Amino acid sequence: VWYAANHPELNLSHLEIRMRQSGHWKGNAPLSTDAFQSALGEAIDALDVEKARREVSPFVKDQAALNLWSREFFRDVAGRIRVVESG
Repeated sequence: VWYAANHPELNLSHLEIRMRQSGHWKGNAPLSTDAFQSALGEAIDALDVEKARREVSPFVKDQAALNLWSREFFRDVAGRIRVVESG
């Protein structure tokens, strides 16, 4: 949420490098915008929102902000990310 609000542009090639380093992107195909959006959507669909709230709660000053969290909320936030495809 913080990232999307403060850094709405996502450098796809940089993300691909980091995903390959972490093992989250494999194979020879480059990470495309469609593949990124699909993977992000799948991650949001699999998110246990209540567990995420509990895990971040100690680090959030405004606890009421966590009441906004839902899969729909995260889909909306994800939709604000602008993907930049530069090499």
